Amino acid sequence: MSFYAFALVVMAWATTTAYAPVQPPKAVAVPPNPNPASAVHTPAASSAQPVKLPGLPNFARISKQLLRGGQPNAAGFEELKKIGVAIVVNLGHETDEIAR
Repeated sequence: MSFYAFALVVMAWATTTAYAPVQPPKAVAVPPNPNPASAVHTPAASSAQPVKLPGLPNFARISKQLLRGGQPNAAGFEELKKIGVAIVVNLGHETDEIAR
């Protein structure tokens, strides 16, 4: 048998055995959570307690440590200082507000 014929036979054998069809994975049923208390609790939007303070639009208390609201004006920043807020996160793009 010539070298080329031998190589052809080896290649034919290799392609039929190395690339056998792969079976797709079978679906596995996931059992329901037996302990619903371990599920993640997401507070409802109504859990915010609105607070009326001058200069703070849409202001509310989410928890003891978390407050939220619209963009405060100068009076709003003073009100935040009065109630002990030390950190204000500004999600706007105004660079002059970031410098405060």
